[in-house]
Parts: sequence; C-alpha cells; structure tokens
Amino acid sequence: AVVNQFHLWLLAAALLFAIGGLLFWLILLGRVIRPLHTLAIEHQALPASEQSIPVHATVLSGRDDEVGDLARSLVRLELDGLEKLGELRTLLETSNAVVGSLDPHAVVGKIMREVRRLVDVQAAAVLLPDEQGVLRVLASDGHSKHYDHSLSLSPENVSSAAVLALSSGKPVQKLLTPEQPVPSFSYDEGFRSVLGIPIISRHAGGVVLLVHRTEPHPFNQNEIDLLLTFANYATLAWEHAVLYERSDERLRVVARENEQLYQQASEEKQKLEAIMGSMSDGLVLTGIDGTVLYANLGASNIVGLPSEALERHHISALYDALRTRAVDPADCERVLAQAESTDATELFVEIMRYGRRHAIHLRLFDVGDESGQAIGRGLLLRDVTRERELDEFKTTLLAAVGHELRTPLAAIKGHASTLLQKDVTWSLADQHHFLQTISVEADRLAQLVSNLLDLSRQEAGLLTLNRVPTRVQDLVAKTIDQLNHPDIMLSLHIPDDLPLVNVDSARIEVVLRNLVANALAYGQSEVRISAGRRDDVVVVSVSDNGPGIAPDELPHVFERFYRARHGRQQRSGGTGLGLAICKAFIEAHGNAIWVESSVQGTTISFSLLPVSPAVPPVPVDTTAVELPTEERRFV
Repeated sequence: AVVNQFHLWLLAAALLFAIGGLLFWLILLGRVIRPLHTLAIEHQALPASEQSIPVHATVLSGRDDEVGDLARSLVRLELDGLEKLGELRTLLETSNAVVGSLDPHAVVGKIMREVRRLVDVQAAAVLLPDEQGVLRVLASDGHSKHYDHSLSLSPENVSSAAVLALSSGKPVQKLLTPEQPVPSFSYDEGFRSVLGIPIISRHAGGVVLLVHRTEPHPFNQNEIDLLLTFANYATLAWEHAVLYERSDERLRVVARENEQLYQQASEEKQKLEAIMGSMSDGLVLTGIDGTVLYANLGASNIVGLPSEALERHHISALYDALRTRAVDPADCERVLAQAESTDATELFVEIMRYGRRHAIHLRLFDVGDESGQAIGRGLLLRDVTRERELDEFKTTLLAAVGHELRTPLAAIKGHASTLLQKDVTWSLADQHHFLQTISVEADRLAQLVSNLLDLSRQEAGLLTLNRVPTRVQDLVAKTIDQLNHPDIMLSLHIPDDLPLVNVDSARIEVVLRNLVANALAYGQSEVRISAGRRDDVVVVSVSDNGPGIAPDELPHVFERFYRARHGRQQRSGGTGLGLAICKAFIEAHGNAIWVESSVQGTTISFSLLPVSPAVPPVPVDTTAVELPTEERRFV
C-alpha cells in the first residue's frame, strides 16, 4: 500500500512537473521566442520610410522587459538609418544640383538654396575676397539689402567666423552676443548663431559659405559634417564654374558675336522673305541643275501651284503649269522653248486665270556669287495685264475721243465760218439752221466731256447722288420726251402700282436715255421698256428687236469704249461709253445691271431699291405724264 501510494505521488509529481514545463514553454514561446523571431524576420532589411516600420516592432517597443529594449533599439536604429539615408539623399540631390551648372553666379545661388534645404538655417551668404583680401557679399539669401551692400570683413578682423574659416580652412562657428568687441552685422540682422564653411580651390581661389540661425543654438557635429561634405561638392562646382568662365571667356565672346551675327542674318532673312513673299510678282530661284530652290507666293498664284509643288522640283514643273493654262498652246510652247534654252531673257506668254486672259512677262537672269561665278538662275513672273489694258485703253481713248471731237468741232467750225463770210447773205432760216447745228454739236461735246468726268468720279469714289423717292413712270416719261428720233416704235409695259424708288433722278434718266439709244443703234427701230416688282427690288428693262449679241461679247458690253460688232452700220458715231456710264450709275446706287441676248433681240435690265416702308411718303407730282400700262406709239 505504501508503495502504491508512493507511486501515486510520484506520478502526480511527474504530471505536475510536465504541466509546469509545458506552461513555462508556452509562456517563453509567447513572450520571448515568438517576438524575437518576428523581430528577426521583420527587421532583415531597412524600411523605405518611417511609416514602413513594422507595427509589431512598435508594439513590442512599449514593453518594459529586455524584448522591449531590443525592439526600441531596433526602431531607433532604423530611424537613425532612415535619417542618415535622408541626409545622404538630400546631400546627393543638392550636390547634383550645384555641380550641374557652370555659371559661377548660378552655382553660388544654388549653393545657398541647397544649404537652406539641407540644414535648418534662416539665411545664407557666399563671401568672396576682393584684390585686397576683404570679404564682400557675392550673393545672399535671407539677408537685407543693407547687409548685402555694407558687409566688409578685412583679414585683420579675427573675430569674424568667415575670416577665421577662410584663413584656417576649417569650419568656424560662433554664438553672437551684444557684448562683442566689434559690431556685428549678423547680430543687427537678428541672427544669434553663425557658421562659416570654407570653399577653397587651388585653381579658382576661395570663398566662404556663411549660414545663420536666429536661435542661439550651436550647430551640432552632424550638421557640420553634413555641411562639410556638401562643401566638398560645392568646391568642385565652384572650381569648375570659375575655370570654365576664365578658360572659355574668349569663346563666349566669340559665341556672342556669332549669335549677334546669326540674329542679324536671321532678321535680314526674315525681312527678305517678307518682302519677297508680299510681292505680287512671282520670283523663282533655281540651282545650276534647274531645281527650284525658292518660289514666293506670287509665283504660286500666277502658275496655280503651291510652293511645295515647285520647290525641290525641276523648273519644268512651272513651265508645264504655264502650258496647261496657255491661251495659245503653240505660241506658249515656242516661248517656253526659248526660256529653257536660256537664249532669251525677256518673254511674254498669255494664260487663263480666273476665267480671264492674263499677259505674263517672264524675265530670266543669272545669279552669281561674290566672285561672279554663276550659282543658279532666277525667273521673275509679272502680270502685265493691267499695263496692257491701260495701253489699249489709252489708244482706244485717243482714237475714240479724237474721232468724236473732230466730228462736232468740224461741224461747228464749218457752220461758224459760213456765218462769218461777208460776201454771202444768209436768210434767217439758214442762219437759224446753222446756229442750231452749232448748238447741237456743242451739246454733243459737252455730253462727251460730262461722260468722261462721270466715269472718272465713279472710279475715284467721288460720284455724289441726290436720292429722292421717285416714280418709275416719271423717269420713263421724261426719257421719252427727250428723244429726237423719227420712225421709232416704243412699247411700254409699266404697271401703275409700282412702289416709289429711292434714286437720283438725273442719273437714272441718263441710264434710261443711254439704254434706249443703245437699243435704237443695235435694233430694228423698235424699243420695249418694261418694269415690274421682283422679290424686294424693282427691275426696269429695255429691249430691242435686233440680231442680238454674240455670247463671247456679252461679258464685255459694259466695258469702256467697247462696241458690239452688230449694229455699227446703223450709227457711225458714239464713243462706246454709254453702257459703261449706265453700269457706273447703277452700281453707285448699290444695285445691279445685266444683259440678256438672243437672236430675237437684246434686253438690258437693272434693279432699283424701293422706298423703305419706314420712310415717310413724299408728295409726288401727279401732273407728270401718265403712261398707260401698255402703249405703242411713234415718236
């Protein structure tokens, strides 16, 4: 029994020991082994940032045992490592920023900006010794203008941190107090701590980097070391920049001179291109091989090809464009053959542009260099259509006016000479006939001069209009009363309800008179005058029963001195100004005039604007000649 009881107690003790061991192991696993394992796994590499530190390590760092001390040490180590990496990264960035420039002033400015970014300072300045060794401000950041302009530190000022740093070649820091023997600009600026870092180069001389704090706290060794490391990079940057400026000064001068020359050449080129581009004449420059090197806008407009289709292509492309537009292909081919053979320098060719014939003057010339050696050819294309038209106009004007002046002058001279003969006595009837002829021919001369003056005024924009509301019936009646032609049959078709038109009555009467005279000259003594409302205008038409006008002549009937081929035999006089004056007077009113023709006759119509309903009615003379809607009579 005792043995059994002993065995029982032994078994209970073993079981209790096993349970205690198991509990101890579980506690050891949860409190020590597993946290250590987690710390070992999570801290195998340095985190990327402070926010990336494992949360478990932060939790463990709150424990008061050895595991908490280990966790706190690891977190501190990681924070210190991150801080050092941040400083190195900042140092690398600031050093790259400083070294990346070769301009001394730019380097100095970057040094000051990067220093304020690297450490906690409120101002920075770079001091440069002059020829006497006196330190003066080269550039500063965070100081007043008084500090920049007034600071002057002589080599004898041994109380200055900048002087001591430059002379010793080591960093020197000082706490600024009001009891200093020498007045301090830095203290007056409100700074209480200053550190001088020498930046010394054997080739470029030395400068001093001076940094200031407003708090009276000295710079720690870590900040000084960081600034010294930065100063090494800054020294290299300063040395490179100064040496580059010294060794490359002449090259920069030459570069500036070249830049100025290039700028001047560029401006001259732009001016030349602007001048040539604004020319209405075409200018084409080719190389020795005939390749087009330049073609201005004028050349493109004349030949109808864009500059891209001409430049870098052979000159034959331009000649082909002229051939396709030639009025006379055979003559154009002959002219261009001369141009391509370089035998001729002055050529003319006629082409079609915008539906009209245009005369183009081609002038070819050689282009040479300063030595006179030919380097290409030039082609000047000039549209001389206007000049030719003016020459033709002058010739036609002299011929027409000369003929029209001679006829009345001869009649006036002949009848006046007859009346002045003393050996002949004329009856009163004969004298009246002679004087009547002189008067009619004088009126004819006056009308010719008036027509020329009216055309000149209209072209110069000086033609004045005296617009008043007028009845179309009154205008037609006055025109008929002034006619003096026998055996003429007039047909009128004018409704009574036509609105008033706002016109210069005298000018429109001239238009009607000229149109009726033209119808009599080219018709078979039958004239039809009609009027009616069409859309928002009143259209007046004058028709004849002549053979009509050829289609190729219709575009020219309103040109000055132009007379159609048919009908000339019916009247030998006339200058060809009648329809041109009609067109001028109608367009001066802001209206249109047009012509329609067939084998049954020709109709010339023009539009007139009716009086606006907003304009109050003007009393109209109702005693004027009333015309029925349709009347046929002989005048």
